[in-house]
Amino acid sequence: MLPVAGSLLVLGCADGRPEEEEAKAWFENHYRGAKVSDVRITEDETIARSFRFEYRSAAGRGGRLEVQFMQDSSGTWRPRPAAPAALP
Repeated sequence: MLPVAGSLLVLGCADGRPEEEEAKAWFENHYRGAKVSDVRITEDETIARSFRFEYRSAAGRGGRLEVQFMQDSSGTWRPRPAAPAALP
């Protein structure tokens, strides 16, 4: 489960880890106006899953950002450490 705008988006693996499409939806919801051009799983472990996002920001700049998701104590998968509030 990933938090998406006050609710939870539930997809992912049978064990709950987020998949690429779910991570892309999280990114585009978290960074309004940005569009993901590519997302890849870069590390995959039982307790964590990392994604590399290639994107174009609302201002038209291209970039790349890696985000690692880990389960919190409630079982929700969240960025750890927290994702930046704004795109670099």
